[in-house]
Amino acid sequence: MTTKIPRRIQLLIASYLKQHSKTLTCSKSDILAICNVIGQYYFEMATTDHENIIIVCSTIIFPYLRLPNLVTLSFVSKWIYDALNLYYQICTELDLSDYYGVIGNHSFHKDSFYHSFLPKFSSVQSLSLRYCSHLKAVHLDAILKALTSTPSIDLSTALSSSAPLVINENETLAPSQPAAAVHAQTMAEFVPNDRITSLDLYFCSRIGSSTLFKIRARLPNLENLNIGRCYTITANKNVNGFKALESLPLRQLTISLDPSITKEEATDIYTLLMDEDSFRSLKVLDLSYGCTVMLELDLDDHEFKSLEIIKPIKQKQEVNV
Repeated sequence: MTTKIPRRIQLLIASYLKQHSKTLTCSKSDILAICNVIGQYYFEMATTDHENIIIVCSTIIFPYLRLPNLVTLSFVSKWIYDALNLYYQICTELDLSDYYGVIGNHSFHKDSFYHSFLPKFSSVQSLSLRYCSHLKAVHLDAILKALTSTPSIDLSTALSSSAPLVINENETLAPSQPAAAVHAQTMAEFVPNDRITSLDLYFCSRIGSSTLFKIRARLPNLENLNIGRCYTITANKNVNGFKALESLPLRQLTISLDPSITKEEATDIYTLLMDEDSFRSLKVLDLSYGCTVMLELDLDDHEFKSLEIIKPIKQKQEVNV
């Protein structure tokens, strides 16, 4: 669905956004003002082509707003609601970090979030959950599942291929219907998301090493992963989670290590990252967040890989006089 946006309205929108860029993320009155300008323009042209107005808003204006502001706008009018639904469908970058204090906590309305809201975003390629301190592996898995289009399962195929056989009333063998249905549902549960290539989990302090296995299973095409300040991943000196990532086509990886990690354990992690048979697509390794133990290693020793290493920042020690 495309439309030719008049040059006049393009310039007007650009001027308004530039003038109000700082307040645009925190006030729905700004977006309403722009919507009114667009509406006024079309009314001046003696047209009630709401479809064009919807496309202009969803493709040009809404990307400037943060998600909570967009959600509040859905209650303003029917045409803004329609414009938002279109925007949700074409949105490629989803930032959920504004809900950092909500996602995963005990008062989180997870059913409506997972089953009604997130499935509207059918084109997401980049997902951010920065600072979501309540986030755990189970929550991330549910979010990725909600953002994944589940293909229809041919129940007859499932019945014939993998359902256990039982004796029916005619004393012949037949697949168990309940078992086949469960199998079909299980197949749908683990459908990978081929679209998402970037995931930002910076400072998600509760995610552990099991999260990395979820990421490998759900995001086979992941190219950019930020797990900086996620110290719980290595809190128990468990470095096996990194092995789960080695087969992914990661081009940029940001990691942190728990302060309890020793030089020997850090060496094991660095050796894994530099191995020529793992992380083959890696181009940028960011160690600048909480990897000071890595300073004790020779970070220039990566003869098997051509990549950029962003080294840890050495903390200045206070000198007591």
